[in-house]
Amino acid sequence: PNVYLGRAFTPNHQAFGRFRGGAAWESLWMVRGSRLVNVTLTGSGCHNGGVFHKGLFGGYPSPGWKCLWARGTNLRKLIERGGKVPSSINEAEAMLRKGTLHAEEWYVGPLNQWSPNLRDDDLFGVLYQGGSGYGDPLERDTARIEKDMANGLLTEAVAKKVYGFAGSEAKTAALRDKLRKKRLAESFPAERW
Repeated sequence: PNVYLGRAFTPNHQAFGRFRGGAAWESLWMVRGSRLVNVTLTGSGCHNGGVFHKGLFGGYPSPGWKCLWARGTNLRKLIERGGKVPSSINEAEAMLRKGTLHAEEWYVGPLNQWSPNLRDDDLFGVLYQGGSGYGDPLERDTARIEKDMANGLLTEAVAKKVYGFAGSEAKTAALRDKLRKKRLAESFPAERW
């Protein structure tokens, strides 16, 4: 009976494209009622650092997944004194690096690595990846971009950077034209590869 500390879709963690890959989601748990929990990632992409699915026809590849485990934590003490409890893998990682969350041993990253035996009050979490993006991100329909932003799957800053989204149709078209010209200016013929 592990306890969810957080589970949610992860903003900006998707394969961008005219048709984006599936939205990534993550879960973070605190071990409860067990003296033996081991965590590992399995499936396509685990053995090569998490990026297995390549983008298609100009779409981006999936950004990969991430695993976290922390053994021998002070999480119970944080809870008892009303302290901040992490609700995402990135938040737990930041707290571990800062030292507000202590652990005897911890790992965060994309590799397929078995955790040590985890016990009560230890942490584990997984950020799952979606599939590949399809087609040039600059061709994504603005209504789809707006829907992703409204659903918390995409921030305005990333929508602008990746999709050339600038709010209105006219501003978006102008920004996308500028981004395409920049691509051409920075590109070179395939023979030079």
